[in-house]
Amino acid sequence: MFAARRAIVAAIAVLFVVSSPTFATSAPTFTVVDLRPGAADSFALDSSTSYAFGDYVYFAADDGVHGSELWRSNGDSTEMVEDINAGASSSSPNSFVSLGSYIYFYATDPVNGREIWRSDGTSAGTEIVGNVELASTDPSAIPPAPRFAISFYSVQVRTAEVLDGVATVAVTIRDGTSDDSAFATVNVTATDTTSLYSATFGNYGTFFVPGTFDTTFTLPCDTTFTLSLEAREFSEAKIYVGPTEEASRGWAYAPSGNATYSTSGEIPCDTLGADQYGPLVPFGSYVYFNAGNDIFGPELWRTDGSTVELVTDLYVGANGANPQGVTPFGDWLYFSANDGSSGAELWRTNGSTAENVLDINSGSNASSPNGFSALGDWLYFSANDGSSGAELWRTNGSTTERVADINSGAGDSAPSGFAAFGSALYFSADDGVSGTELWRTDGTITERVADINAGGSSSFPGELTQLGSYLYFRADDTTHGQELWRTDGVTTELAADTLAGSSGGSPEFLTVLGDYLYVVAYYPLGTAGPRVARVNGTNLEWVPFSSNASQYLDCDCYDTSLVVTTTRLFVPVYSAAMGHEFAFIATNLELPATNVDTGQWFVALALLSGLSAAACCALLRGYGLELEGDHAAG
Repeated sequence: MFAARRAIVAAIAVLFVVSSPTFATSAPTFTVVDLRPGAADSFALDSSTSYAFGDYVYFAADDGVHGSELWRSNGDSTEMVEDINAGASSSSPNSFVSLGSYIYFYATDPVNGREIWRSDGTSAGTEIVGNVELASTDPSAIPPAPRFAISFYSVQVRTAEVLDGVATVAVTIRDGTSDDSAFATVNVTATDTTSLYSATFGNYGTFFVPGTFDTTFTLPCDTTFTLSLEAREFSEAKIYVGPTEEASRGWAYAPSGNATYSTSGEIPCDTLGADQYGPLVPFGSYVYFNAGNDIFGPELWRTDGSTVELVTDLYVGANGANPQGVTPFGDWLYFSANDGSSGAELWRTNGSTAENVLDINSGSNASSPNGFSALGDWLYFSANDGSSGAELWRTNGSTTERVADINSGAGDSAPSGFAAFGSALYFSADDGVSGTELWRTDGTITERVADINAGGSSSFPGELTQLGSYLYFRADDTTHGQELWRTDGVTTELAADTLAGSSGGSPEFLTVLGDYLYVVAYYPLGTAGPRVARVNGTNLEWVPFSSNASQYLDCDCYDTSLVVTTTRLFVPVYSAAMGHEFAFIATNLELPATNVDTGQWFVALALLSGLSAAACCALLRGYGLELEGDHAAG
């Protein structure tokens, strides 16, 4: 069809064709979902709040009624799964992973604060799996935790553990005199002056029996309040926040005589719960994670969906071992941790026992292993032994060895971005001569694949992603800027120049769906924002968003990756009219076989005699062609 069109046009005109990166007219179009109608933002699929599970993508979104809550969409239907933090408050779910028929994630509710939840995609099947803050081998030993501070002039009041979503505020007044004018008042008001609590002890002219008088009241989290204490002729007046004075870790004290104190404070929901540090990692029948409470600093925990438990306390006390890079390999989880004596070193656990694999940088210094990636029977990573710099290492659990000193001597080659491809592991590294370039190893031979930015400059290859028999990645050769490259291990070449010139289109979020590699890159025309393109081989095709005269959509992909379910690709989008929303395409919608289509041509005609401009344009329109600008005018 395309050849026939071009033959007819050639018969009536001399055709000058300039290739242009406009959208192909027969390309599949993103379907936009406006979850929160109008210009307000739902922030669906934003940042780390999206996850593909089966046919659905799960994400946090704000519909303007429920706050940021758990939603899901398969493109055909979009629904809120559960309003975890009921009402307009947000549970802000994120860090999704899956185990079995559930997704696991962090979320906040007013009772437990920020803890781990799970969902099977239904409201009834969405539940908290446990409370790390209250979990311990001896729960009764957990001391109350300071959560916020309020001050009465120079005296601070700190909370105790906030249980059941409320803080108990107690006022204790002790009177050692028989002064009948002794009294005290306590008032708590919200920021809109609504009274949250008020109490008076004693009155002028009324004999106040010496003794201790207490009152307690509760404030829900996310309450901003002003608390005032006024005392007259009392020997002592105290105010503290917590279940008991002994557990309050502080109180405000009014000495004998007259005193007036006032303060403002807030009990934020997000200060409840465990201290969250790391991502959730499925392994076996458990989800592992790095967290801490008031007994343990950041350590390795796990949940089976019904309980949470501490796996190992490597660094006893509040400091914690802070396990990082938790990675399943064989029957073990490998990670970096600091036991308080050896620095951050290589550890592993099978869930029952934990052991130091090797003190690579012996003594208290840290080797800081990171970037764990498997190839065959070995787990590769970067580590610093204290003499060779950060270099390439590997372990099989019994043998741990340096693979290569790429930047010989004490310099760092800093290998990173590992990806297994064929029989080798590819990564970026700096040999101290060629800059940061593409390297590979099979465990025996370690070699540079290509010096893309020739000389001592760096191409900084990243996001290594396999599609078919090629490994695609982004890199900067200076001439084209940061663009999309590929290698088959023998030939390394520019795969697509998304934005001509030395600035480059900065493609990122490389994502495979079907036979295509989708990327986000800066589009050459019409907008400065990023757009979605896809590549098959070296053929680049831009995928359009639906648009009209009043609305122009950009991919809102500055900090958000593309998300692929079993059949569809989802992406966040933005327009001034719609705000931050999301869109999707289905795999059964195919782009043309090549990127040569009528929508990808700007056409200039030198008319032959005997054929008017109007007749020419009419003829071209009959074949689906249009002239641009001045040429169309005549």
